[in-house]
Amino acid sequence: MELPYCTASSGPEDKIRLNLELTGLLPFFGNNIFSCYTIKKWKPDPAVFLWAAKTMGFKPSECLVVEDSLTGVKAAKRGGFDVFGFTAHDYNNELEAEATMTFGSMSEFLKMI
Repeated sequence: MELPYCTASSGPEDKIRLNLELTGLLPFFGNNIFSCYTIKKWKPDPAVFLWAAKTMGFKPSECLVVEDSLTGVKAAKRGGFDVFGFTAHDYNNELEAEATMTFGSMSEFLKMI
């Protein structure tokens, strides 16, 4: 089964695209890139997630957000999304108490979905 996905980031779109290009992931996202800079609202405001979900044709309850920051986790929760916290760099162990679930590696994440 193929799952639709996008990226919704607090960074400027050119930085998001550069990061995706450097990691070889840019071709997978196409135009499914959403930046807080476009709408001038930043996490923990859930606006970027709500905009992404609506554009992609989904309700928040039909989506899963993956976040690596406490601010992002809070934004997703405020928007009504389930949110999985990526804890590889969560040095203060903040995400587990806030996220729906947490994981420490991408192979672990793939088993969860």
